Amino acid sequence: MVSQEHKPLAETAGHVAEQAGEKMGQAVDMAKEQTTSRLEDQRERVAAGFYTTAHALRQTGQQLREQDQGTIATLADRTAQQAGLGHMTLDAGGKDTFLRPVSSTV
Repeated sequence: MVSQEHKPLAETAGHVAEQAGEKMGQAVDMAKEQTTSRLEDQRERVAAGFYTTAHALRQTGQQLREQDQGTIATLADRTAQQAGLGHMTLDAGGKDTFLRPVSSTV
């Protein structure tokens, strides 16, 4: 039991603890927002990289076919296909698919 003398001190301590909890919650929310934003930016960059790579590989495959290098052209085409799938997965999934593993741990 808190004595009458110490009651204002206990109330102040409770108020300070409440404010600290609110500030902590705000800091966590801000950190989540910043992390989500950064990850979304990176997802977009990776998706664009896959797209660029797929395009370059398709062009390379075409050039190789023109040079009668069909076997290597096929390999370039297949690799372009995989890069294209990477792009589509990241592009279509959006941040929700990309961030689901992260948000479930926070």
